[in-house]
Amino acid sequence: MKSIILFIIFICCLIFTSFIKNNTRFVEKKIAILNQDIKILEKELIETKLEYEYITTPEYLSVLSSNYLFKNLVNYKKENIKNFNLHKLKNKKYISKLNSTNSN
Repeated sequence: MKSIILFIIFICCLIFTSFIKNNTRFVEKKIAILNQDIKILEKELIETKLEYEYITTPEYLSVLSSNYLFKNLVNYKKENIKNFNLHKLKNKKYISKLNSTNSN
C-alpha cells in the first residue's frame, strides 16, 4: 500500500513538472518574440531620430524654404508676435473657420 501511494505521488510530480516545463517554454517563446519586437522598434526609433535630425538641419530647411516659400518673407520680433491681432488680417473668413475648427 505504501509503495502504491509513493508511486502515485511520483506520477503526480512528473505530470506537474512536465506541465510547468511546457508553460515555461511557452513564456520563454513569448519573451523571445517580444524582445525581437523591441529590437525592431528600437531600430525604427533610431532611424526616425536620425531622419528628424536631418530634416531639421538649417541647411535642409533653407533648401526647402527656397523651393517652397515666398521670397519676400518678413521676420517678426517676439513682441510683435505676442501682440498680434487676428482681426487685422484681410482674410477674416479663413480665421473664423480656423477658430471654429479649433474649438471643436
